[in-house]
Amino acid sequence: MRNLLSSPILIAALLLTYACNPKVADKTSATPSKPTPEATWDTLGKPLMGNEAADSEYADEEEPEDYFVLDEAVVSPGNDALERPDTLPRYNTSHTFEHDLIHTKLELSFDWDKKHANGKATLTLRPWFYPTEKLTLDAKNFDIHSVNFEGKKDTLRYDYNNEQLVIQLGKTYTRTEEYKVVIAYTAKPDERESFGGSAAITSDKGLYFINADGADPEKPRQIWTQGETESNSFWFPTVDKPNERCTQEMYLTVADKYKTLSNGLLISSKKNADGTRTDYWKMDKPHAPYLFMMAIGEYAVVKDKWRNIPLEYYVEPKYEQYARDIFPYTPEMLEFFSKKLGYDYPWQKYSQVVVRDYVSGAMENTTAVIFGEFMQHDQTRPARQPPDQRKSSGARDVPPLVRRPRDHRKLGQPDPQRGFCQLLRIPLAGAQVRPRRSRLP
Repeated sequence: MRNLLSSPILIAALLLTYACNPKVADKTSATPSKPTPEATWDTLGKPLMGNEAADSEYADEEEPEDYFVLDEAVVSPGNDALERPDTLPRYNTSHTFEHDLIHTKLELSFDWDKKHANGKATLTLRPWFYPTEKLTLDAKNFDIHSVNFEGKKDTLRYDYNNEQLVIQLGKTYTRTEEYKVVIAYTAKPDERESFGGSAAITSDKGLYFINADGADPEKPRQIWTQGETESNSFWFPTVDKPNERCTQEMYLTVADKYKTLSNGLLISSKKNADGTRTDYWKMDKPHAPYLFMMAIGEYAVVKDKWRNIPLEYYVEPKYEQYARDIFPYTPEMLEFFSKKLGYDYPWQKYSQVVVRDYVSGAMENTTAVIFGEFMQHDQTRPARQPPDQRKSSGARDVPPLVRRPRDHRKLGQPDPQRGFCQLLRIPLAGAQVRPRRSRLP
């Protein structure tokens, strides 16, 4: 027995039995314990603990015994309901690139009687990133005559819904492969079922024939364009998005009596055997397709200069002697903004033209600004002072409408908005020619 009690196995068994038996209280009550009191809350919804709860003004309040159901409440929005502070503004995305439009070459002639533009567009492109076998262009209300690669006679297959031209390229192109597609077409800006516009720009035809039949002896015959926001694709096929950039060439064939204006510099002017003349304009710095422009009419062109930049004022002939008064202090303004911004005016030239029946106030097309006819007058302003006597303010005496497009050309318009949701965001810096968009090689 003694040996048994001293056995380690027995001792371990006794300890395990003792540990597993619960202790029994002296007296077990059948009455449940008092529940934990509910927390006391302050006016901000924070629970009060310890002495805070005891000292709270709500601590002695008893829970009401009776409850009342109120009538149904009607909640209506106030005047500020539309501007909810917890609602983010809608995100307007910019255009997603499928192709990189590198260069646009346009050859245009005009049928005044039909109000048509007969065009041939040669576009240089390459895929933006992903390989692709098709090209989609904005081309609105055209007659498409042919589509082919430059130097090739075979016609490319395409689909056209009067808004977009989808061209089958016949093979898959990668982002390192450039190609040139040639499109022969006729633009018919007046032959549409409906027209759009806005309070700022009252029409979206893109291309305008003024007094085309010459029926109004008091009004000159003119052709001009208005591209903003996406209306230039009514007169040439393109990627008509504000974040697109390309260089440009434009050949305009007109009657010899007409002057022409477009972006960039006039490189040559050639008289043709049929009495017409072809002007060749070249823009060698990339800019947005909606800023492409042309103006055609019987104009007097008054030339000026700022530093080495040519300036031109296009007005109707009877206003020729007042041209510098219609566009006052243009050299001074360019000097003022160049110094104020610390960046010189970056473009090849600066032209200003007045057109009839314009659909807006003015349009800051790259290097060539269009104004409405209300700008023309036959009043002489005070003589311009010599350079050493001119006021340093520069901008004070210039009409705001003349100054505004010039501001746009300086205040960031060389790098226009990525989307038209940013139309009112004119940056106060960045007046520089942005290089071509970065892309993988």
